[in-house]
Amino acid sequence: MDIFECLQQISVLSSTAPDKLQQLADDLMRRMTEPHRYWHTLHHLEDLWTRIPKDVSGELLDKVRLAILFHDAIYLPDSSTNEEESARLFLKSVELEQPFVEEVALAIEGTKTGQGTGPTAEILNALDRSILNETSTAKLMAWEKAVAKEYQYVSWPDYRKGRCEFLRQQNIETLNRLAEYVEAYRPTIGIYAGSFNPFHLGHFDILAKAEKLFDKVVVAVGTNPTKADESPENRTMQIKSCIPYREVRPFSNLLIELVQEIRTYANPVVVRGLRDGFDLQFELNQARFHEDLLPGIEIVYLPCGREFQHISSSAIRALQQFSSETAQNKARDYLPKSFC
Repeated sequence: MDIFECLQQISVLSSTAPDKLQQLADDLMRRMTEPHRYWHTLHHLEDLWTRIPKDVSGELLDKVRLAILFHDAIYLPDSSTNEEESARLFLKSVELEQPFVEEVALAIEGTKTGQGTGPTAEILNALDRSILNETSTAKLMAWEKAVAKEYQYVSWPDYRKGRCEFLRQQNIETLNRLAEYVEAYRPTIGIYAGSFNPFHLGHFDILAKAEKLFDKVVVAVGTNPTKADESPENRTMQIKSCIPYREVRPFSNLLIELVQEIRTYANPVVVRGLRDGFDLQFELNQARFHEDLLPGIEIVYLPCGREFQHISSSAIRALQQFSSETAQNKARDYLPKSFC
């Protein structure tokens, strides 16, 4: 979906300078392609855009199109004010007559409850909530998978409970059946465990690869008894700040105990990253201990990208001990700034 071309199709923006339209399009594109989005994406906007009723025209068509483009402009899975913030962004971004923009802003806010008033809100809500009346199993399953990904920072038992409550509250037969599926589904969950002191770009490379393989990945922050680590709780908070919208949790006992816990509601697979043959030899030896402690434990090994093979937490900590600007800058280069 080309947002710039969509903006050009809105007649009330015909007098807006092309460079300003491009700037607006670039900002919306940046927002709609944020990495934590799986359902609230450009594909969702395009689906709504192409399903605007054919009899909608003139000024109403302009309002509906603008409302579609901005209704998910701000989306954070853990926020309760996305709709209000998106409406405020629209009012700040578009310079049009007050009654016009107020109706669009109210329509955007109305998507929170699906009860907005006025023709723009009625059309937008009907389009935005049409998935609730979908009868295609394939489309419902794609919706469910995308929503689960957006809420992957929540533990699966909590997500399952909240999701099933929402689906059943709609009192729609197809959604009741979808709730039954969610209730019974056992996701395959990767457990990426380590001391992560600090969590660096090589770790993120492994995490990104694992996220392509599993329904979700839990980043499990533990204590290495052979290292003088700070508390896993402190490191957990630091890691959450640089990789938001993932489930990051501390653990203080054996890894197999966490595996056994997750095994009660999912199919857990331990994820281990490899830099070279030395890592492989070490990990194979560790695997024997894990198999002795928990027969049947599943472990996968993922190689990191070549550009990260030389990075280690211990090397970063060593650089951080030097006061020189060169050492400090290089240590920071190996750490994530923000991935969301």
